Amino acid sequence: MTKLAPPVHVLTRGVSASFAQCLRESSEAPDLARARQQHRGYVDCLRNLGLTVHVLPALDQAPDAVFVEDTAVLVDSRALLTHPGAQARRCEVATIAAALGQRMTIQQMHAPACLDGGDVLRIGHRLLVGMSRRTNGEGVDTLAKFAIRSGLMTQTIPVDAGLHLKSAVTAVAEQTVIVDPAALDPRLFQRMGLDVIEAREPAGANVLALGDVLVTSRAAPKTNALLASKGYRVIAIAVDEFHTADGALTCLSLRTAAPGTWCC
Repeated sequence: MTKLAPPVHVLTRGVSASFAQCLRESSEAPDLARARQQHRGYVDCLRNLGLTVHVLPALDQAPDAVFVEDTAVLVDSRALLTHPGAQARRCEVATIAAALGQRMTIQQMHAPACLDGGDVLRIGHRLLVGMSRRTNGEGVDTLAKFAIRSGLMTQTIPVDAGLHLKSAVTAVAEQTVIVDPAALDPRLFQRMGLDVIEAREPAGANVLALGDVLVTSRAAPKTNALLASKGYRVIAIAVDEFHTADGALTCLSLRTAAPGTWCC
């Protein structure tokens, strides 16, 4: 099995001028200036960890475009461009295709298939796919056919709470996930043979695992302390404006793995 490792390339996008009009459950609008400041902090954090980060210009007519993870699923040297579940977000895909096409083989998903990348969690040779409001069966089928070419199996998980699967569970190590037990039953993952850490705050369930470092949200101090007590090196950064927009750490980037490895 390939190994979990830090990405060799990270693709992000600046925060749109229309970010306050993003799709979200909350009636509270995110603050554009603070979101841009926090996005700079996110990019700086990754660069300080030695990662190569490319920042695409903001797509001002698309409020949610900063959440680039939803627009593609990357496996080895191939990218599956998604057909996002929200119609308003489908305009984002073309610019992501242009950026990824410079170094990857591109495949496009088409209607009636719908899938958001935030519903796809890789754990070793498996892709766990959330059946959410943004991802349908046709989308899962398209992803499964794409993934099997790299020897990856696809397994669906119902998402009844939250926007995406990765809103409630992410990987912290090769065989360990962190789960928000209020949104997903931890036993789902234990039955897969995975070790499970239960997040103590909802914002703590989405972490960005980068080798021996976990980038986490400052909005989850109890969870961060728990992870540190278990021996993880934790770097907590401010991303609360993106939480207001139903987003989190993994949503803000597309990460390319080195040959023979996989990344979260």
